[in-house]
Amino acid sequence: MSERRPLTRTRRRALRVLLDGTPLLGARTGIGRYTAALTEELASMSDVDIRAVAFTLRGWRRLRRSRMRAGAALRQIPPRIVLVALLALATPVGEAIYSVFGTNLLGARNLNASWPGLALAIGGIVTAAGAPLSLLCGALVLSGFAVAGVKTLDSDLARTDYAGAAALIEDRWKPGDVVVDAAPLTPVPLTGLDVYLPQTRPEFRPGLPVSEHPFMVGDPVPPVNRVIGHAIASGRGHAIFLVTHVSSDALSNQVPRTAALRRESQSNAGRLLRRLPSGFAVAERKYLPGVAPLAVFVIRDRSAG
Repeated sequence: MSERRPLTRTRRRALRVLLDGTPLLGARTGIGRYTAALTEELASMSDVDIRAVAFTLRGWRRLRRSRMRAGAALRQIPPRIVLVALLALATPVGEAIYSVFGTNLLGARNLNASWPGLALAIGGIVTAAGAPLSLLCGALVLSGFAVAGVKTLDSDLARTDYAGAAALIEDRWKPGDVVVDAAPLTPVPLTGLDVYLPQTRPEFRPGLPVSEHPFMVGDPVPPVNRVIGHAIASGRGHAIFLVTHVSSDALSNQVPRTAALRRESQSNAGRLLRRLPSGFAVAERKYLPGVAPLAVFVIRDRSAG
């Protein structure tokens, strides 16, 4: 008696083809005619599942009206991919457009709002490569993040050292001394120095509004020259602690000379140094590195003896 073998059914899997339908739009060039012929031939095969996609909204609409033979399905970009792309591109594109019409600079910190979309896009692109290439790409991406994470520990990338400026002022301050905060990064009355330096001594903030209530748009801003004049008058016979921002250029990793800072016409620190009467002299300078470096000048009135 012969042994009966079980019947096996072989299922042939259809070949799936996804192509960019953009060359099929508008007036067809050589590559467009070739793509159209290829699409028609593939669509005529029963064992081929062919889909066309356009990667822009305008292209998708025109692709739907294009003459493609039956059997070639039109595939729309998944909404999830569109959402990730919009999240990743919204901030840099908007920032670039705004920079064209203003003085704002496009910097890496401005990408924070788009970071969730960028992270998803990076993950999607890496995994789309398939193993083992995706493993190699993932390792390279993680290595890049590791190197960047270590570099953030460098002193020139640290947070602005307002704590160091406050410590220097408190260590050398004597009754009657005044503080001039010419290093604000904000248009509101409160500054980064206020976080670390108690407001128990005379302090002047040229260029910032003055109000007893929380900051509101339209609060009066005293004239800078008047504020600087009051600071110099209050420092007569004592010391003036001047806190200011300096260039973050890697080649200028030191506190600027007084003469160089005095020549900066648009700097409030330069305005104060130019108005110093005879008898005042810079007794000490200190550079505080960081992503926005600071310099502290200790200016003493020598005429007071």
